[in-house]
Amino acid sequence: MLALYLSLAACNKAAEPTTIVGQVRTYGTEEGIQRAPVRVRIVEEKSNSCFGCGTSYPVKSEVWTDQDGYFSISADLYEDLTYYLAVNDDELLNDRKYIAPTHGSIDHPSRRINSVGGTIHKNYYLTAYGWVRFTFLNQSGSQRFSYSVGGGGYEEFFNPNNSIQRVWDFGGNLEHDIAVGRTLNGVDSVWRESFFVNAFDTIDYQLEY
Repeated sequence: MLALYLSLAACNKAAEPTTIVGQVRTYGTEEGIQRAPVRVRIVEEKSNSCFGCGTSYPVKSEVWTDQDGYFSISADLYEDLTYYLAVNDDELLNDRKYIAPTHGSIDHPSRRINSVGGTIHKNYYLTAYGWVRFTFLNQSGSQRFSYSVGGGGYEEFFNPNNSIQRVWDFGGNLEHDIAVGRTLNGVDSVWRESFFVNAFDTIDYQLEY
């Protein structure tokens, strides 16, 4: 009902022509994306009236960036409604450099369009992949070892080898952590370790347990 009220209230005001100019950049940098053009969108946040239907984001306008990620996109926007700058993930679903944005990340505060009318300068930051090459070393003779890197990345080993290697992908230019567990002489221990992952790069990380 609140969303319906806001929509009706907004209709009593004139929409304001709004142009957003900016660049799609690699997150953690001020550099344009290292790939072919992508489609930039202005989307409106709408709460669906049916129970359990969640929130939808219909597209108000859409343009392609140029080869360097620059764009200029225009739409008539209402002051009392909520809009976000978004990227169409169709071009990124199988991309080897960048992570396709999810539906749940559309309403990130950094992507909200905070004013309407006139020309607004706003960039969109796209998270690139980074990789970690883990080496797990059983220095204590542990009888069990497990680790989790999130997103379904979990393994557990009984009587593990002295050295285990794995490579996992992460969001680049971000700090991540790994949850570790071991059993040594019947005593369970758990802890976390943090590491920073650079975009477009593979780092080596050695973990002793």
